[in-house]
Amino acid sequence: MKDIEYIKDVILNSLDQDQAEDIKVCDLTNKMDFARYLVIASGRSNRHVASLIENLMERLKNINILSTASGLEEANWVLLDAGDIVVNAFIPEYRALYKLEELWG
Repeated sequence: MKDIEYIKDVILNSLDQDQAEDIKVCDLTNKMDFARYLVIASGRSNRHVASLIENLMERLKNINILSTASGLEEANWVLLDAGDIVVNAFIPEYRALYKLEELWG
């Protein structure tokens, strides 16, 4: 099993490498049982959001971390579940609408 901090670094580096915008990490320790970290990022367009998540899934697969994603078809808001880390990638309009940082930050 890979260390969660290592996996978080892989995720953040992947998002940064693919030019995700406004990347935030919320520590959910002692707040929720479903994940340890919530990562939130924006893409410039639907295609950019989909690309962020598709590339991230491939990079996680390369280190033997299985992940699943939902929302890739429209890619307004894509959720990637990597076990103890959940990644939400949005187009800016959806991020402003749902304000996850305010809920979990």
